[in-house]
Formats: sequence, C-alpha cells, structure tokens
Amino acid sequence: MNDAEYTHVLAWMPPFLLPRGFTGYWDLQARADWDNGTPRDAYDTLDAPADASADELAQWVSAQLGSPVTLTRSETGFRLRLHRWHGRWHTVPVYFVRQAPA
Repeated sequence: MNDAEYTHVLAWMPPFLLPRGFTGYWDLQARADWDNGTPRDAYDTLDAPADASADELAQWVSAQLGSPVTLTRSETGFRLRLHRWHGRWHTVPVYFVRQAPA
C-alpha cells in the first residue's frame, strides 16, 4: 500500500492502558492526528476484542466515515509504551484505512 493512500488509522487500545475496569476497544484516528501524535476523540470507539474480524472492523469504520473503506493490517503493529510498568513496550494491532476503490 502506498502511504499516501490512507486517510485514517484504526488501533486497538488494550485494557492494560486503560483505567481499571475498562475493557479494550478500537480507536479510529485521522491520519494527520496519528502522524502528529495528537489524537482527538472525533469518532466513537468500538468495543470489540483485539482479534475482531477485519470485515467487522471495516463495516464499523465505513459507518463512522460514511463511505466504504479498505483496511490494511500493519505488518508490525504499533508500539505503545506503558510507563507504569517501567516503560515496557507493547505491540497492538493496527489497521491503515483508505477509501475503497469504486
């Protein structure tokens, strides 16, 4: 995939990064916000497990954006750092989102 093609990023937020009692969720971010490290809560989150099917995730993202999308799973995932555990790095699932071809 050409990096210029994707407009959004869908990333899993694992429970260990959230306040106690919260389950993990999928978070959709505009590419510009993701690239700049300035996430915004512009979209709803999806309460689904980390291993949710790509079809289910694509349907949800399409509904959020109002048009069909294609998801491409990151080969490496995204590394999140958890400071309270001595800065240990954790890799979580990430998808790059682009408009589906017509």
